[in-house]
Amino acid sequence: MCSTAVTVITTIATTIIGGMVGYFSARRISNLNTRQLAAAKFRAGIIYELTGFYPVDHYWEEKDFPRLYQNMPRIKSMCAEFRYFVKSKDAFDTAVKNYDEYCRKTTYGEISAYSMYPTMRKDGEIDPREKFNNIVKHLLSFAERK
Repeated sequence: MCSTAVTVITTIATTIIGGMVGYFSARRISNLNTRQLAAAKFRAGIIYELTGFYPVDHYWEEKDFPRLYQNMPRIKSMCAEFRYFVKSKDAFDTAVKNYDEYCRKTTYGEISAYSMYPTMRKDGEIDPREKFNNIVKHLLSFAERK
């Protein structure tokens, strides 16, 4: 009788522990899948909004340049939505702020002047288009698989 009780208790304990391990494993996998889905949506949205600007592979047209500023609300909205899945929120917020500042402060004249007048460049100055490329690349790096 005593050995039967021990067997029943052991079976119940094993079942409970196994169930808990299964539950937490499934929950962890579900969280990872949700993050990967959000990251894919974030990357695709950013790249779609910046079509023609990112990745930098050609000269920007002056007529297209206002689109950088016009896309900011949509991009900031995507960033706010994805922020939930980011571990280092301060770094992500800084990356979003850098993108915002670049789009607000950089003019087409600065970009074209950098290309047209190389003698006016300061030592160590980065091409504004390359700077934009780096800012966006850093922003997208938060959506990489971890």
